[in-house]
Amino acid sequence: MNNESGNGEKFKNYISVAEAARIVGTTTQAMANLVRKGYFTTKIVAGRILVLRSEVESFVPRPKGRPTKEMQAKKKPLKTLPEVINRRNPGKYISQAEAARIRGVTQPSIADLIRRDRLTPLSVAGRTLVLRSEVEAFAAKPNLGRPPKKKTGEESSKKAKPRKKRSS
Repeated sequence: MNNESGNGEKFKNYISVAEAARIVGTTTQAMANLVRKGYFTTKIVAGRILVLRSEVESFVPRPKGRPTKEMQAKKKPLKTLPEVINRRNPGKYISQAEAARIRGVTQPSIADLIRRDRLTPLSVAGRTLVLRSEVEAFAAKPNLGRPPKKKTGEESSKKAKPRKKRSS
């Protein structure tokens, strides 16, 4: 007699997660993560997860690690923000880093000038840009605080009076 029942035929095309991991060439835990993320059709039988064999055999895992330079070169690079801006107004807007290089200061000082409304910012795609003409023409405002007191020769001599001797 044949020991397989009619139900066995339904699960003939399904394999365990461990067997799927051996076929794909990964660990059981990695395969379980792929199953959990929904990469494969699954059935649960008696508390065990079974995976469709045909999907496992046709699965192509992503390459591990950082993409090689050759793989990156094949991808068409997206237009960068400066290219888009420079096509319309070449050199009109510059980044905060470029503004700092032009003025000879740090980037936080440029950000501080923007925050204090001394430079006009333009936000494009999450980057803050400033007008090149403003950066080049920027002149620091004089400090309007109280000027320091200057000591002159006469004032210092008036303050230093000779002491009187005490009589005992």
